[in-house]
Amino acid sequence: MRGGAVFCLDADFIISVLKRDPKALDLLSEIEAQGALYISSVNVLELYHTGGDLSSKRVKVLSDLLENLEVLPFDKGSALLAGRIGTELRRKGKILSSMDLMIGAIALHNSMTLITRNMKHCSRIDGLEITSW
Repeated sequence: MRGGAVFCLDADFIISVLKRDPKALDLLSEIEAQGALYISSVNVLELYHTGGDLSSKRVKVLSDLLENLEVLPFDKGSALLAGRIGTELRRKGKILSSMDLMIGAIALHNSMTLITRNMKHCSRIDGLEITSW
């Protein structure tokens, strides 16, 4: 990882940037100036799978954007952390989806701030730094 601040971009943020949301674009400019930008492999899946039938233009724009981001894998350390967090939350009656657990664990395992609007779910993960717009 590079020095300075490090950010993991959630799929909802990427979608807002692609839609030219002014607040998302302002935040993008701000965080680009502060440090390195990453995306998780889980978010790549979300962008292509849950995006439905993407137009060829949208696929091209998305591919170009992803070329400029390093993709973080859901590795063993992230998997173990996600399992531990999921178990703790389930015991408290605060169940998270597997996708949210994986994304949060990847960001936490790599000491990154997660850029997301999914505060309701992601804020359940103790120690995870979150920035929203």
